Amino acid sequence: MLRSVGSWGLSLIIWVLSGVAALCGAICWAELATIFPKQGGTYIFIKEGLGDFPAFLYVSTRVFLLNPCSNAVQAIASAEYLMEPLSPCPPTQAIQTVAICLLLLMTFLHCYSTTLTSNLNTVITTIKLLTLLAITIAGFINLAKSP
Repeated sequence: MLRSVGSWGLSLIIWVLSGVAALCGAICWAELATIFPKQGGTYIFIKEGLGDFPAFLYVSTRVFLLNPCSNAVQAIASAEYLMEPLSPCPPTQAIQTVAICLLLLMTFLHCYSTTLTSNLNTVITTIKLLTLLAITIAGFINLAKSP
């Protein structure tokens, strides 16, 4: 994003505005959850608002299309990041193999122990938050250095 925008300050402004938009979405989601205090999340919101058939379509699409596709994209992205230190341009087959191994590892860990998977998710989330904090600090430092 920084390359496209060309300015640390403008990048930080866009980043903050995106964060505010995400916060507004989260607040709306929390409001829906207090209105419909049932298990099921989005399925319940659609079922209560639009009826059974749209809710069924949502669940079917989520189970057969959205979840597998998002897992595949995340696995490929993670594999690319993991392979980057080994080679600046790793072969596609190597990336796909690592992605498959990551998916199988996460599936095994979740089947083996949901507590272990929960702890792993906590560690990964902590790493993500620390990375975002480091990016923010680097952005403000570079913004202060800019004329």
